[in-house]
Parts: sequence; C-alpha cells; structure tokens
Amino acid sequence: MNGRLENRDFVGARVIDPSIGLDAIRTVVVRHGAIAALIDGAPAVPDHDVDRVDCAGMVLCPGFIDPHVHLREPGGTHKETIATGLAAAVLAPAGAQAAASRAQATVSPAQATASRAQAAPGGPAPRSAAREVGAGAKLAGCARSTGPRRARCYLSVQPDTARPAANAATTCTVNESAGYTPCNLRAAYELTALSAKDGAGNTVAVVDPGDDPNALADLNVYRSTYGIAKCTTKNPCFTKVNQDGVAGSYPPPDAGDAQEISLDVDMVSAICPKCHILLVEANSNGFGDLGTAINEAVTLGAKVVSDSWGTGEFNGETGWDGNVDHPGVAITFSSGDGAYVGGVQ
Repeated sequence: MNGRLENRDFVGARVIDPSIGLDAIRTVVVRHGAIAALIDGAPAVPDHDVDRVDCAGMVLCPGFIDPHVHLREPGGTHKETIATGLAAAVLAPAGAQAAASRAQATVSPAQATASRAQAAPGGPAPRSAAREVGAGAKLAGCARSTGPRRARCYLSVQPDTARPAANAATTCTVNESAGYTPCNLRAAYELTALSAKDGAGNTVAVVDPGDDPNALADLNVYRSTYGIAKCTTKNPCFTKVNQDGVAGSYPPPDAGDAQEISLDVDMVSAICPKCHILLVEANSNGFGDLGTAINEAVTLGAKVVSDSWGTGEFNGETGWDGNVDHPGVAITFSSGDGAYVGGVQ
C-alpha cells in the first residue's frame, strides 16, 4: 500500500465510538494502516509521508453492520425474486402503519392489502390471497376472518400435483410437487438421529378448535405411507379429548379445522415418531375455549403444546397471557404463515 494512504491524520472530526462511550471532537492518527491514537487538537506538523485530512463538520465512526431481512415467496427460502424484494421494500412503511392500527382494531387481509396499495402509490399491484400463499394454493375453510379474542388458522391448501413416490417411506429425495417427506423435514432441522432414538414417554399436544372425526384414521394413513408405526391399541400413540379432557362430547365437526388438525398431528409424527400425540379440541375459536384447551393439555401431561392458530394484535390481549404461563412447557403458535400481507400473527 502507498505510504501516504497508510499514514494519515484525520483532524477535527466528531468521533463516535459506542464501544468506548466516545462522542467528541478528536483527531484520529493512523500509522501503518492502523489507528495509532486519538488526540485533542492537531498533531505537530507531519513529515511528507503523512496526509492531513481536514474533517471539520464530519462524523468519523467505526464501520456499520447492515442487519436486514429478506421477505420471500411463502413456502421456500429460495423463492425470493426481484419483484417480491422490491414489493417488500416499497410496502414496508405502510405495513408498519397497518401493524399499529391492528393494536386497536382487527384489519382483514383484504383491508390491509387495500390500505397498502393506497399508501404506496406506484407500487406493485396487490396480490390475491391465493397468490400470497403460493401459486395455485387456496386458503382453507378455517382461515376465516375474525375479531379480537377470536382465533383463525393460517392453513392454505395446495393442489395435489404429484403422488408420493413408491419408496416414500425410505426416500430422502426432495420432490416439492409431491410434498416434503418426514425424512426431508428431519434432515432440514438436523433431527434425524434425535428422532430415531428419543421421544418415547413424551407427550406433544395439539390444540385446535372444532372436531376432526377422522383424525386417527387420517393420521395412520400418513404414518403408514411414510413407514411410521400406526397408532393402535398395542401402540397407543394418539389420544383425542375435548377441552375438558373427556374422550367424547366433542365440538361440532368443521372441515377447515379438520384439515389443520390433520396437518398438525402429521407433522408431530414426522418430527417425533416416538412421541405420544394428544389432540385437545376446543369448543370454539374463542380465546376462552382455546385457553381452557391449552390448560387441559398441560394438566394431562403435555410438555409441548402446538397451537396452529393466531390473530391480530388487539387492546387487552395481555389479559390472556395466563393461558400460556406454564413454566417448563414449550407452547408454540402460528407465526409468519401469511407472509408480509398476513400482518401481525
């Protein structure tokens, strides 16, 4: 490197360095390409190998790191495009405004999309709900709009474009058109070895509103397709109860909620095939019933509770926090399934 570039005095700069709590006018002395000193005033007249840079009125600080995120097409981390990236950047301010408004009133996805289109003139045309959840997909029946203290699921249904391979139970080859196999999912989360040996004696609860009358039968189709032992009287890996813990007197069946329930219990089987699955069906999608179901799941021994539902933010929501205050129990909820237009979930 040229000696004059390695040796410089940056004189009279406002030097900001949070690591040492410095925010003051200083001269930064650079020798041999490294900071040698921070001094008040200017150094003695340097020799001809030192450049003096007048930094009066300028700010001099360490390099910044740019933390940022990429908003991708739902369903895959590889699906960000120039169009979606630009759309996210253009619509971000309107999204922040919409999030603030949801704290006071529920905003439907359609309303949020419309408000963003108005707030960002010249931006891309609003995308349909089906487009947001994936090409050709459609929202499931349980994804209904609701008000505060009412939950919804975020499930979308993708048309069946390919059947599982004949060797689906053993293959780990990714075929997106046929869906991801349990082997794909375990490999993605680096759980292959763990799922093969652990899980026995642990209960994972799934809490959803409505009844899925075919939950066990559908679950066993999934498990047998992918080489997982069926849940039977000899292998009692599945239990279904209502929100009061009773095996019977279930809430009315709902086709949309049943799809979500089937998906949830299938995914527990995929990741933890040795775990016991406890399905607790809430009487409705009201927070009171769902909270009762969560508490019952913990009472019945669940150490993990999966809640595949959510809602927008609303005033007074912290009053429901007691339903999920169970030390030592992992309680999870839907988040991000609706992508950018899904709003706060």
